[in-house]
Amino acid sequence: MTNGEQPNVNARLDDIDAQLEQVGDEIDLIRTIQTANRRETRANSQTAARLERTVAQKSRYCP
Repeated sequence: MTNGEQPNVNARLDDIDAQLEQVGDEIDLIRTIQTANRRETRANSQTAARLERTVAQKSRYCP
């Protein structure tokens, strides 16, 4: 390898490092979104279950 090739390799490595950091940031964002989606899905499921219980109870008392 000549001295002329060394900066090119270093520049490419720096570019790869920057890309990997960006991918890591995007993965963190996706993980945060997935966590929020799981929590919202759980809350929706619990709300639906409460609604089903309420409807079932009301239907017993209403002919």
